Amino acid sequence: MNNQKGFTLVEILITMVLVSAIIGMAYYAYNRLATGITTESSSIQGAMDKIVGLELLRLDIEHAGFGIAKEETCSPVRWIATLNSSDPCDPDIEKGLILRSTLNNTNQKNLGWILVDCKQDESWLNHIIVDERKQPTNNVVFLDYRKHFAFSGNLNSKCPLDAHYIGYPVDTSVSSGCNIQTCTRIAYVLSSSQSLAQCAQGTRNLLRKVGGGLGAPILNCVADWEVRFGLDTDTDGAVDSVVLGTDLPSSPDEIRKQLKYISFYALVQEGNFDSTYNYGNNVTVDNNVVLTFPSDCPTCPNYHWKVIKKTIRLMDL
Repeated sequence: MNNQKGFTLVEILITMVLVSAIIGMAYYAYNRLATGITTESSSIQGAMDKIVGLELLRLDIEHAGFGIAKEETCSPVRWIATLNSSDPCDPDIEKGLILRSTLNNTNQKNLGWILVDCKQDESWLNHIIVDERKQPTNNVVFLDYRKHFAFSGNLNSKCPLDAHYIGYPVDTSVSSGCNIQTCTRIAYVLSSSQSLAQCAQGTRNLLRKVGGGLGAPILNCVADWEVRFGLDTDTDGAVDSVVLGTDLPSSPDEIRKQLKYISFYALVQEGNFDSTYNYGNNVTVDNNVVLTFPSDCPTCPNYHWKVIKKTIRLMDL
């Protein structure tokens, strides 16, 4: 006698429900894992880009004032709060950090220095005693040992006096950012729009603009950024005041005497949109710096964010 029985309809339905539930849970777990992997991958790539961009920012700030004569009327460090088309130094900048030097760390023509033992009315090219230029060029700004402007060197220039001068190579194909000499103006500003699909609506890119160029991004998906300036107002060697850019001394000479460091802050997106995540709202960091989301970014809390802070001392003022 055959005692084997088939499955009843109820048993089959129960089995199907259980299998469906297991598959559903497995899919949910897989989906969360896949989302996490994608987010982490995006974060790693973004982190590498940030490292490169922030290193460039550090170098630009550290060497602000390098090769700039004391007579130069455009300050080696400025903060522009609003556009002023009649500004004698920066009429094209609406809001941003301005740094001046003869250096441009992305241009070999600007790197290095030379020392010449000049003889009056003779070509400086015949009296180079130390040459640390990364790329030979005949366009050089010469300062004396007190950092006063001496002369601009080119292929036909002659020494004005018998004296030692330090020469700073410059690239004359880029518009000069100074009034009495050739120099490089580097401006850090936010882009006017956002074209990257992975960035939250309303964010911008922090651009590094050389001269009058369009600029290249050093940080993408920036919600907000701030800068603070550490001043030694009594010149005792210690910072006694941390101020906004609008409170910086107006004269280049006082900037050189007082400014010791610049603190940079940015609120930068990490990873992609995540509907299950809630970052919260604004971020308060030290020195009463508050980083906020753009008003036109309703989905900003659904992204992961990182506060970047860099405090960089100036070495060449």
